[in-house]
Amino acid sequence: MGKRIQIARYLTVEQLADRYRHENDGRTRTHWQILWHIAAGKTTQEVAAITGLSLRWIREIVHRYNGQGPAYVGDQRHQNPGGPRVLTPEQEAALSIALDGPSPDGGRWTGPKVAQLITAHARRSITKDTGRIYLRRLTFCPQLPRPQHAEADLVEQAEFKKTPATGATRASGASGRGGAIVGV
Repeated sequence: MGKRIQIARYLTVEQLADRYRHENDGRTRTHWQILWHIAAGKTTQEVAAITGLSLRWIREIVHRYNGQGPAYVGDQRHQNPGGPRVLTPEQEAALSIALDGPSPDGGRWTGPKVAQLITAHARRSITKDTGRIYLRRLTFCPQLPRPQHAEADLVEQAEFKKTPATGATRASGASGRGGAIVGV
């Protein structure tokens, strides 16, 4: 049998159990559950069987608790500020102005076209996905009407809209659920 993982005694076993029972966030609740069971003397294998988490992740949670205390229990992803932006605010403003005009080939602005424009100004390679992200970030969403078929008959379409729908209708007196369908 391997060496048991030890937990710092910031809180008693009862306090850990109480935090586990009263936590509303599911991820944080699982972390308190892990700490409670480890403090109560269970092995990491037993805790893994209870929680369904890997041994590595259980050790990581205990290590974080031991090193930083109860304040660092729970989901820490919201603390991650993310990577630096590709463009400065001034460059974003210039990009927004450029997006108001036509694209270089005269068509619609797309992620790859924006990526090419950013690559030219930022002097670093930008993916088409980053170009699409900047389109959305600058709230650029062109609204285009649906295309019409080249051989569409407008008179026939107008006549179709005037006539009532034919086909299956509900039987009179039928409820909205499980009623008989007439015409089928």
